[in-house]
Amino acid sequence: MSHSYDPEQIERIRASRQVFAGDQVEPIADPWARPTGPLGLTPLQRNYVLLLVALLVISAILIPTLGIGVASVPLFLLGVGLLGGWLLF
Repeated sequence: MSHSYDPEQIERIRASRQVFAGDQVEPIADPWARPTGPLGLTPLQRNYVLLLVALLVISAILIPTLGIGVASVPLFLLGVGLLGGWLLF
C-alpha cells in the first residue's frame, strides 16, 4: 500500500518534527508567564502590589489628617484589591 503525500503535507510534518536549539527559542512576552526579579513576581503582579501599597500609604496619611471617614474610601479599595488578589493570584 503506497501513500503519496503532497508537498504541503510533507512540509507540515517536517515543521512539526523540528527541534529548536536554545538560542532559537524566544521568551514569552506574556506578563503572566514567568516570575522575574528578586521577589519572583511578574511585572503585572509587581504593579498590583505597588498599587495596593500606594492605597495603604494614602489611607495612613488620610486617617490622622482628615479622619477615618475620608480614609474609608481607599481602605475599602484596598480591601477589595486584597480579596481580588487572593482570588486571582
